[in-house]
Amino acid sequence: MDHHGIPTAFIINKEGRIAWMGHPVGLNEKLLNDILSDHYDLAKAAVEYEKQQAEEQKFQDEQDKLFSAIKQKKWDAADAAADELEKMLPKSARDRFGTVRLQILFGRKDYDGAYKLAESLSDAHPDNAGLQNSLAWIIAAQAGLEKRNLALAEKMAERANTATQAKEPAILDTLARVQFMNGKTNEAVVTEQKAINTAPDEAKNFYKKFLTDYQQGKLPEIKE
Repeated sequence: MDHHGIPTAFIINKEGRIAWMGHPVGLNEKLLNDILSDHYDLAKAAVEYEKQQAEEQKFQDEQDKLFSAIKQKKWDAADAAADELEKMLPKSARDRFGTVRLQILFGRKDYDGAYKLAESLSDAHPDNAGLQNSLAWIIAAQAGLEKRNLALAEKMAERANTATQAKEPAILDTLARVQFMNGKTNEAVVTEQKAINTAPDEAKNFYKKFLTDYQQGKLPEIKE
């Protein structure tokens, strides 16, 4: 599993010691003023920093467990890891694991539960184009699904397209695929042409290949 670096900022105090270290988003005017005016409790900050580092490491460890369990198709272990990760997050951020929960339900072949979850996520965030597109793509394109709720996938893809004012080629491409799978070949051709029209010049050929497939009545192959 690849690990991506986290941006880190440092503040050096008047004695030349590191008084603060963390993500740049944590920097603010009060913090800077406290350090410059010697009102900053370095010992207390060091304890808090160690606690934060331990929490971040625990989160990373659980995340590794989660994706390892999914890769090995150990669904009980994946559920347990997702539970632990959700406990570490504020309630407002827990929906980020919605697509992971969906993958687990699909892995268990609990299609009723999976589509119930997918629909609730979609309804709760109708203007979140990224989420809607991800959900639609999973339903339409994930290998091995024995049941695909393509009506739901099209609803999600339409929501994503509306949220981006039909100007995002990748979302238009998802919508075209779902339309084709729903038997709407003409609509898929029109939508894929819109993806080409909105794509930057260097990406147009990528979508043109899919357009040719739709025009020939073929579902484009997905290359892993």
